[in-house]
Amino acid sequence: SPMEISLCRRWDAPHPVVAIHNAIKAAFPDLEQMTPPIDPYILAKRRGIKQVSVGEIETDGCMSKTSNGDYIVELNAAHPETRRRFTLAHEIGHTFFFDLLQTEGNRYRAGDCSEASFHRDLSEEHLCNVAASEILMPGTQFMSGVKKYGPTAWAVVRLSSEFRTSLQATAWRISWLLPYKIISCCWEYERACDAYQTVWTTPLVASRKSPVQRYCVDKDQPAYKKFSEGSGFRGWIWASLGGPVDRYFMDGLILQEQPRRLITVIVLEAAAEQVLAPYLEDGKNSPQRELF
Repeated sequence: SPMEISLCRRWDAPHPVVAIHNAIKAAFPDLEQMTPPIDPYILAKRRGIKQVSVGEIETDGCMSKTSNGDYIVELNAAHPETRRRFTLAHEIGHTFFFDLLQTEGNRYRAGDCSEASFHRDLSEEHLCNVAASEILMPGTQFMSGVKKYGPTAWAVVRLSSEFRTSLQATAWRISWLLPYKIISCCWEYERACDAYQTVWTTPLVASRKSPVQRYCVDKDQPAYKKFSEGSGFRGWIWASLGGPVDRYFMDGLILQEQPRRLITVIVLEAAAEQVLAPYLEDGKNSPQRELF
């Protein structure tokens, strides 16, 4: 789009994602030296966001630019703190686009850390989600945690707590940064259909045509028993991921019992067992190991 082209020209980058990364590094050169959790309110002030309020609004958040060049942001009071933090970081991303336009007015967002927003075309909204992930989960600090916990379900839960980000945003960040083919899914038991259905999934490939995937594990699939028993599991499991029942290497962790909800990281690599071998299933006392 013309906006993406302008962004690339402004930050001397061959791709919009690289451009937004360059913009963030220029605006916050000390970001990767900060100790998590990152405070987006402090960074917002450094980008000219003079006021951040919380109110009853229909969107995740909105931002306006005043005549003197200051920004004002309002966040949705009904959303949890992790989501408001992500929304504010997302709005920080929008400031780089406002700088290109040099205009006044309101911008409203339709999605925050939702499935649709992470599978969307490389639009401004998607790029601002990329910016929010980079701001709240800087590569250096985040990869240190991933190397410690591995591409596991425990890593998603643990890093979500350390960086004060949602499970979905954390899982998406892990998938984005690692050189492995992995899919993270959050499942919930649906009594009406006696099956586990995905609440959200991460894309295998973040591309312009990456579809929103929804999976279902019913009682006819061997994975159903694994999902229904114990507090966690790891190994080769037969399940359907939108097609015929096949064998996948899964690392799973139960999040809650009523309704039963769990998170799985599915490693789609021939050497999946070797990839996860250095990391314990519960994450405790996981050895520090290099992933690549």
